[in-house]
Amino acid sequence: MDKFWELLINAIKNGDYDLISIILLLFISIWLYNEFRKSYIANKSEDKLDIEKALEQYSKLYFGIAAFQSKNIDSIELIEYINQAIVYFPKKVAKQILELDKNDLNPNSPKIEEIRQTAKNEINSLKLKQRTISVFDYGEDIFEQISWFISKNNFDSFIQPFIYFTFTLIGIIFLLSIAITIRRLSGFSKIALIAFLINSLLSTFIMMQLSQLMLNKNVKAEFYKYFLFLIAIPFSITLLLLKYPVIRGVPIIINTITIIIFVYLANKGAFTTPKNK
Repeated sequence: MDKFWELLINAIKNGDYDLISIILLLFISIWLYNEFRKSYIANKSEDKLDIEKALEQYSKLYFGIAAFQSKNIDSIELIEYINQAIVYFPKKVAKQILELDKNDLNPNSPKIEEIRQTAKNEINSLKLKQRTISVFDYGEDIFEQISWFISKNNFDSFIQPFIYFTFTLIGIIFLLSIAITIRRLSGFSKIALIAFLINSLLSTFIMMQLSQLMLNKNVKAEFYKYFLFLIAIPFSITLLLLKYPVIRGVPIIINTITIIIFVYLANKGAFTTPKNK
């Protein structure tokens, strides 16, 4: 760090503004990446603990309801299980609980069975997010094996922050470039620039969303090839723009179609997270 400040001071003394810009950019880049990584590691640890606690409470609730339906415990004990688990419930599950009345607190209640099935779905959903060596079962699927290997060896703690950092840095440079460029444009050039901006935002959104879903293993194995194809589209559009800059409006249409395909695949059940019944 001392050498860094010494180099910066010498650059200021010599009036070498190019070197000053490079040094400051490197410093900001390293600091920003480090902050992203610290935040990611902290969030990952918190998520791991939350998943384990939620699984414990959902498991108690699931088997508590099963015991209640078998008449091995009474409604007071069941309410205690619910009370312990409710802090981990999504809003829709909590709503199911709050809609219970005294007539529903019986072993044959359809609402009680619905809550049991919901707890089962939540357990399945949370188990998919566990990637510890003792619980993660990736089978023979190559994509799951790669995902498990990356997570197990904490490579994701370098990859994910780098992705966030890269997009942030690109965004900053992009905005600065736009601020400088837009002052020099007029007429059709401004319209073309607006089209390029919209396309870039759509491409970035698509790439980030699809990459995040695949890294988090939220995509079913049989749909991976479709999502890889969708991720490749923004790269293809970029190459298209570099070769034919005059057709800046066309990629917007292509990106819009990509989003429609994404929604279509989602409706076809491309995601692994179970839906509550």
